[in-house]
Amino acid sequence: WSSGAGDKSLRCLKCGSQGHYAKNCFVRTDSFLLPSVFISDVPAHWTGNDLLQNLSQQGFDVPPVMTRLLPPKVHQNWQSAILRFENEDDAQACISVSRGVQVLDMEGGFKFLGARLAAPPKARDPVTGQPAGKRK
Repeated sequence: WSSGAGDKSLRCLKCGSQGHYAKNCFVRTDSFLLPSVFISDVPAHWTGNDLLQNLSQQGFDVPPVMTRLLPPKVHQNWQSAILRFENEDDAQACISVSRGVQVLDMEGGFKFLGARLAAPPKARDPVTGQPAGKRK
């Protein structure tokens, strides 16, 4: 799995690429996309390993195929994450375990993790890498 933003040391287990972002990795197994979980309100100072360690502390020890931290958009203290799993059952178990877990940011503020199934990635043109239908 890849922990996300700029981490060049980890290798994607599905495609074998090193240090790439999930948006560039379209992992397919038996011609369908693997289920992904969108987790919101992750403290911005957390790494992918911190998130996985927190899930482990909640009793969830299924390693995801891929982990990607998304950059903060509105509040700089909070980010979101996408975790991709081998099957729907593991994704649903991750949602059940992580939803509602209280987390603290570096300034002492707290929120509760949100979790839901993520929308599948949009199809991309294999030549340009742009969303399908946007070829110039």
